[in-house]
Amino acid sequence: PHITTHTLAERMQQRAQFWEKSLFATGGKLNFKKCYWYLIQWKWDEDGQPSLKTSTEAPADLALTYGGSSHSTTICRKEPNEALKTLGFWSAPTGQQKTQLSETKTTLHHIAKNIHATPMTHLEGRLLIPVYLHSKLRYIFAATS
Repeated sequence: PHITTHTLAERMQQRAQFWEKSLFATGGKLNFKKCYWYLIQWKWDEDGQPSLKTSTEAPADLALTYGGSSHSTTICRKEPNEALKTLGFWSAPTGQQKTQLSETKTTLHHIAKNIHATPMTHLEGRLLIPVYLHSKLRYIFAATS
C-alpha cells in the first residue's frame, strides 16, 4: 500500500511525541535544539534506480510540544544526503561518506602536524601509531564501509 508523505510525517510526529511525554513523565527532557529528523521516502527513476526524496520533493514538518505545554516547536528536518555526527562518526541515510572522509582527513592532518611539532625519538613515534592513531581510527573505519 502507498503511504503518503503526510501520513508518514504524522505517524513520526505521534511516535516522537509519545517518547517526549514518556521522557518528561520520568523527569527527563528533550533539547529540541539538538533534535533533528530525516524522512525516508523512496522514488525511482526511469531505469528503476531508487533514491531518497528531498524535502522539496516530499515536504513535511514535525512539531513537538514539551511536557504539558500546548506550544509546539518545529523540529529541524535534515536532507537524506546531509551527514551528521552521531556515535562518533558522520553518517547520512543515503550512505554518502564524503563528510566522514573530509573530517578524517582534517583529523589526520591535525595529528600529523602535532606529531611533527613534538620532539620524540623514533621509538616513541613508532609507539604512538598503534596506541593513539589506531585507537582513534579503528571505530570510524569499522563503522563506515
